[in-house]
Amino acid sequence: MLGAALALSMTGCGHSGFPTADRVEETLTFDGNVGPGGSSCAAEIGSIGASVRVDVVPTSLFLELRRGTCTAPGTLAAASPGGRLTQNVRAGDYNVNIVNASDVPVNYSLTVRYTRLSN
Repeated sequence: MLGAALALSMTGCGHSGFPTADRVEETLTFDGNVGPGGSSCAAEIGSIGASVRVDVVPTSLFLELRRGTCTAPGTLAAASPGGRLTQNVRAGDYNVNIVNASDVPVNYSLTVRYTRLSN
């Protein structure tokens, strides 16, 4: 009996009758400079709720993933002492902040990978 119920429940699986949005894997790259002892909001993303991966070179820079935008940053979602940050996030707006703890300016290269809804 249970097998029949499972078979019935699986027919039409994936066909809810509602339109589904397409997901797009996005990769963004940025080059910039952050001053000594300073920070810089380097990227804004709108994720649909999936894994976000951020890589920065040089790896001496500290990474922060915050909810909100660069102009209206929110709570800290994740942080990494440098190099790479990977975090599963809920849907919403996020920004990537780079922090330079050294006493000299640092040029950086940043790559952000995340999933968003297609337009």
